[in-house]
Amino acid sequence: MKRILALAVAAVLLLSGCAAETATFTDDQAQGILFGQLTQASLNSLGLAAASNTIQTDSVGNYVAGVTDGDAGIEPAECANSARLLILADQDKGSDDTFYVLPNLTSGSTVIGVRARLFGSDGAAEKFMADFQAANEGCPKFTAGNDRVEVTVSEAADDSKGCRLDTVAGVDDQLLTIRTDIVREGNLAVAVQAQTNSDTDSNLLVAASAAIYAQLTGGQVK
Repeated sequence: MKRILALAVAAVLLLSGCAAETATFTDDQAQGILFGQLTQASLNSLGLAAASNTIQTDSVGNYVAGVTDGDAGIEPAECANSARLLILADQDKGSDDTFYVLPNLTSGSTVIGVRARLFGSDGAAEKFMADFQAANEGCPKFTAGNDRVEVTVSEAADDSKGCRLDTVAGVDDQLLTIRTDIVREGNLAVAVQAQTNSDTDSNLLVAASAAIYAQLTGGQVK
């Protein structure tokens, strides 16, 4: 993650000749960064095809209500708080932030999911990212129904700009390995996730993350 962030920031500095100011994105700008023509072209150049051309959007509060029905099956119970990307269930039930679900990106057997959240301010986003990272660090092992889940947090960037989550989940010898790259710039946070069953999966995930992050750090608004 630090390498991805460093490359993206270096590209911005080379283009601008000076340090960029903190970004505050609107909904339209966020959607353009996440899945506008330049982003789609970058992803297509990697061989990644999107399942559709539509981004799903909703308030974070509505999204939380729709995905937490099965939380009673998570033990310890407090681990349900951070078990889903870019939300903390105990504090986000009434949030009017905007949540984005992008169409899956596929190349062969590799499937990459992208989620994003637009906060009201840079400060709110920074605080959430710090809280979300701490919550995941506090729940390195839990169960969800019959599945055992182990989460490792690494590559945390300064100023709560992002981190990497490595997750192993499943039953006995039927385990899935999942990597998630999370990055924040200003009031927009993005999570890119895929199963990493092979080097091809891992490489495509990193490349897709870099493509989206380049748009995120290059599209700053004063």
